[in-house]
Amino acid sequence: MPKVLWLPGAERDPIPGLSTAPFENEANPAWKLLIHTTEGPTYAAARSSYVRNQFAPQVTVGPNPAKAKTVKAWQHYPLNSRATTLADKPGGIRPNRDHVIQVEIVGFADLEQAARHGRWLGVDQWPEWYKAGVAKILRELMDACGIPRRCTVRWVRYPQSYGTNASQRLSTKAFDDYAGILGHQHAPENSHGDPGDISAFVRDYLLGEEDDDVAAKADDILKKLTELDTKLAAARRALGERHNLRRREYEALLFNVQQNEDHLKEVRKKLAELEAKVNALGCVKGGPE
Repeated sequence: MPKVLWLPGAERDPIPGLSTAPFENEANPAWKLLIHTTEGPTYAAARSSYVRNQFAPQVTVGPNPAKAKTVKAWQHYPLNSRATTLADKPGGIRPNRDHVIQVEIVGFADLEQAARHGRWLGVDQWPEWYKAGVAKILRELMDACGIPRRCTVRWVRYPQSYGTNASQRLSTKAFDDYAGILGHQHAPENSHGDPGDISAFVRDYLLGEEDDDVAAKADDILKKLTELDTKLAAARRALGERHNLRRREYEALLFNVQQNEDHLKEVRKKLAELEAKVNALGCVKGGPE
């Protein structure tokens, strides 16, 4: 169950004619973030399509029309209600109901269309401010719905990604079991190929938290290793100082011993000289009386 029903920073914009409905009742649902592209240049164009065709995602994300180079979110359904953006035929897996949080990003998987309307909106040309702003909202959605920041699907460039039998599309069971980030191009019973190849965006912007956790742990380990290395270096210095001290003590003792030996040699030499003088005087035992 989502922690919140409405994103705090999103503008609530229900689509006329669409009603809310719950997800399937599952004991351990696998929550998914499913990404679409609107294949249009503005939110207004996307909303017109929603009204005309009677479908909508939970959230649309796109350029803020009121402030340049900023991103805005419009929310159409509460997060405990399924969206209606996927093909969802009776008798199948019913993809919309399978605990899928769907987001339409204003932009183009079709890069030829992007060239006609605004090349920077092509998924391969999103500028930094757009990627960062979109990613912030997507991460908020994942946090709110308990969607893991993981992605194991293969992203394929449009139009190769189009078709119900496209190579990257998941089976119904794989889709039902999947938890994490994927796209319209992966949903079974669907033919659309959006959002194209956004693998770099997903890797660099949406898997960040888990990667940051790993990086933080790595940094912590590195910090501890650095501290340990510092302690070892200090221990080596202390050991070296003690070794040097002992060496100096040893050298002093050795010097004293050498001095004593030299002194003893000198005493022995003097004694030998005295003994020779005594012998010369005839005062040794057994000499003349």
